[in-house]
Amino acid sequence: FGSIDDNVAGCWSALAPGGCLAVLTWGERALQPAQDMLEAAFREHAPDVAYPSSPPWTLLTTPALLREAVERNVRPAHATAQLLSHRWRVDVETVWTFFQGT
Repeated sequence: FGSIDDNVAGCWSALAPGGCLAVLTWGERALQPAQDMLEAAFREHAPDVAYPSSPPWTLLTTPALLREAVERNVRPAHATAQLLSHRWRVDVETVWTFFQGT
């Protein structure tokens, strides 16, 4: 996955001046309860291996965290950054349809 800063900086560097960068992030509990189940199974079957305290998918879960990452890495050619935030509620049927299609 690399560091958040490296990934955001890489996204900015791929844009032409005046380009638009769109980022979609997981929500704070997007993978629950599966995340807790995965961690419990991991700890049970590999107790001697360190489980990450912050798995990569948990590092940008709020608009504030994303804003900080973008602002730390904004490039001069893209000196203005506008961040919009929207929280979608998705029902189980929609999620199931999504996974069946992947």
